[in-house]
Amino acid sequence: MKTILILDGHPDPDGTHLCHALASAYQAGAEQAGHRPTLIRIADLDFPILRKPSDFTDQPSPEPVRPVRDALRKADHLVPIYPLWLGTLPAYTKGFLEQLLHYDTAFERSAEDRWPKGKMRGKSARIVLTADMPAIGYGFINEAEMV
Repeated sequence: MKTILILDGHPDPDGTHLCHALASAYQAGAEQAGHRPTLIRIADLDFPILRKPSDFTDQPSPEPVRPVRDALRKADHLVPIYPLWLGTLPAYTKGFLEQLLHYDTAFERSAEDRWPKGKMRGKSARIVLTADMPAIGYGFINEAEMV
């Protein structure tokens, strides 16, 4: 049995979006398979965005993100689900991930304070990305290979 953190990364709280339906379906499927999923809707959270590097390295995770941070630390598997907007993830979703993967969450300083050590070793992830174009079109426009 795995502990799974599902991040519904659509920034619009309107429940009619495909990402919301996919996140709920993933949660239901994980429960039916005997896993322990936790679903977080980023659209329901209010958090500050990072404005300078020291906000990332020297400040703790903001209060609204801390329960998600704690769930991520306990999770065996991470599933971010988000739409493709302007060739990338939505700005609010990116801002959330920057706060979630804050220095105090994803890294620990080495004794020499050189390169940080990652804290996410042993976790797996699956990204679910929705787009309003076929994968071949995205690949052609962005010169990317889509699987």
